[in-house]
Amino acid sequence: MYCLSGVIYYGTAHFTARYVDRTGTVWFNDGFIHGRTSNKEGNIAYLDMKMSTDG
Repeated sequence: MYCLSGVIYYGTAHFTARYVDRTGTVWFNDGFIHGRTSNKEGNIAYLDMKMSTDG
């Protein structure tokens, strides 16, 4: 079971998502760039979740 822990949004005609797993690890995926692979951003305690991952 999953618990939504972040914001999923749609932008510029492709899917992007940023999510937090149970250990506090933040993952980012831009389907246009990464396909099915998510990139690890780090631990939520050390990231500014107010900043967009696309700049």
